[in-house]
Amino acid sequence: MWLDVKIMNATVFSKAEFPRLLAQTKQKQLQWLRHVHRMEDGHIPKDSCMDDLRIDGRGCEDYRHIEIETDVVSNTSGSARVKILLECGGNLSDAISIAVKAALHNTRIPKVRVLEDDEGSKEIELSDDPYDCIRLNVENVPCVITLSKIGYRHVVDATSQEEACCMASLLVSVTRKGTITCFRKVGGGSLDPASIFEMLETGNRVGKALHESLQTTLEKEESLGRKRQKVGFLG
Repeated sequence: MWLDVKIMNATVFSKAEFPRLLAQTKQKQLQWLRHVHRMEDGHIPKDSCMDDLRIDGRGCEDYRHIEIETDVVSNTSGSARVKILLECGGNLSDAISIAVKAALHNTRIPKVRVLEDDEGSKEIELSDDPYDCIRLNVENVPCVITLSKIGYRHVVDATSQEEACCMASLLVSVTRKGTITCFRKVGGGSLDPASIFEMLETGNRVGKALHESLQTTLEKEESLGRKRQKVGFLG
């Protein structure tokens, strides 16, 4: 016999002691920060914090290597693939926004002409030239920058280890001109207003740099024209 019993999320969290798990995670984060603070100069974790560097050698505002390919889906117009190392951490929202903008930049809408003969009948004519098309203007399409708050710092493109120490993250949507279209806080921790303003400024700065780098890559690939090698989606 099936009983339609509804259990609130708060009840599930309470029985699973979820608030206690969050408190323990936060306590471990604070313990690690205090441990780093007590370290002598010369230790890698402390030097990385002081020199604005991370364990993998990147700065707090640096992304890892990202590969972008367009025309990855056969017989379509407007497709892109972004290669990142998500198994080593990383932000899915950032990758999706990059892929969407690259695909829209790659989209070509065929020009359609309506011809009318002497008898007044009309027919649709489609050009045989695949490059006789209309391009979309992606100038104002934003990219998402995810900033992860770790202690008193915030970083972009966090690794899995950094995500484990992250108290909360801020997703910032930025256009190429630096206009912030929206932002959203995610995670169980809290962010004070001063931190939010700092993270928005960082997101604005990183977002503009990301747009410029993405535009340069897309223009370089497009300059190859018909010589560009096309690969299948599974290739």
